[in-house]
Amino acid sequence: MYDLIIIGGGAAGFAAAMKASELNANILMVNNDTIGLGGTCVNVGCVPTKYLLNISKIIHEAKLQKFTGIDSSTSFDYTKIIEGKNLLVKTLQDEKYEKVLGNLSNVKLVKGNAQFLSKSEIIVDGKESYKGEKYIIATGSSTFIPPIEGLIKIDYLTNITALQLKRTPSSLTILGGGALGVEFAQLFSRFGTKVRVFEMMDKIVPAEEPEISDFLHKYLSDEGIEILVKSKVTKVENKNDNLRITAKIEGEEKIFNSEKLLIAAGRRSNSENLGLKHLDIELGRKGEIIVDEFLKASDNIWAAGDVIGEPMLETVAAREGMIAGNNTISDDQKKMDFRIIPHA
Repeated sequence: MYDLIIIGGGAAGFAAAMKASELNANILMVNNDTIGLGGTCVNVGCVPTKYLLNISKIIHEAKLQKFTGIDSSTSFDYTKIIEGKNLLVKTLQDEKYEKVLGNLSNVKLVKGNAQFLSKSEIIVDGKESYKGEKYIIATGSSTFIPPIEGLIKIDYLTNITALQLKRTPSSLTILGGGALGVEFAQLFSRFGTKVRVFEMMDKIVPAEEPEISDFLHKYLSDEGIEILVKSKVTKVENKNDNLRITAKIEGEEKIFNSEKLLIAAGRRSNSENLGLKHLDIELGRKGEIIVDEFLKASDNIWAAGDVIGEPMLETVAAREGMIAGNNTISDDQKKMDFRIIPHA
C-alpha cells in the first residue's frame, strides 16, 4: 500500500509529489495523456501561447514599422513554427518533469485514467488496481462547452486543438472574451487570421478593472480584431466550407460566417469519471471539489489545483499542491491563503 496516491500530474500534482517526497512518503502518481505531464501551462497554456505570441509580435511589428528608409517584408512557415513550439514543449516536459520524477526514488509514475473503487483503492484504465492510505486529487480542468444548438455537430476548437493546427485559418470566431479568448485572438490575428470575439458581458476580460478592459478593447480593435460585447451565440451549423453562426447582439439576431470556431467560454473542473460516488466528497456548481482551508475533501482525501475551482492559475495550483502534499504527510498542517494572488 502506498502512503500517498496522487491523481494528476499537472502543476498541483507535481508540486504535491515533490513536497511529499521530501517528507519521505512512498508515492504513486497516476496521470493520463490528455494533456501530458506538467499540465496545462507547459503543454497547452502559458508556454506554447507565449512562444507563438512572441513570434507573431515580430511579424506584426515588421509589418507596421514606420521608420523612413526601411522597406520591411515578412513571410513565415506556420507548420515549422508549430514544430518549434512542439519541440520546446517536449524539451520542457522531459527536462522539468519526466527527469525530475525519474530522480525521485520514492515516486512511481503510472500513465492512465484512475477511478476510485473505494476510499482506499483505485483502478487505472480498468485494469490494474492500487491501494493507498491517502489521496490527492489534482486532475485539473478542461474547456466548458456551452449548450449551444448545433455545437456538438461541428469541429470546434479548444485551447488544446487550436495549438495543434498546422495552418492558420482564414477566419476565426472566438466564443468568450476572457483572458484565454483575447490571448488567442491576438495570436491568430497577428498571423493574418481575421478574428471576431463574442463576449456575453458588457466588457472583455470582465474580471479585470474596467480601465484595463476598456484599454484592451481599443488596443485589440485597433489591431483589426472585431469585438462584440453583450452578445450571445445561439446556434452554429456547417454551411458549405464555413460555419454559419447565429448570435444575438444586444437583443438583435445576426448571422456570421467563419472558417473556425474556438470555445473560450470558461473552464470546468475535471471531477467526472473519477468514481467519486464511492466517496464522501461534495461537488460545487461547476464540478469543483469542495475542500476546507487545509485542502481536505474528506477523511483521507485532499484536492488541489483547478479541480477545486477558481482561481485557476498555474502558480496557485502549484502552491495548493505543495500544501496538500505537506498536509497529507506532515503533522505541521498548513492553510491555503487566497488573500493576495498576483496575476498577469
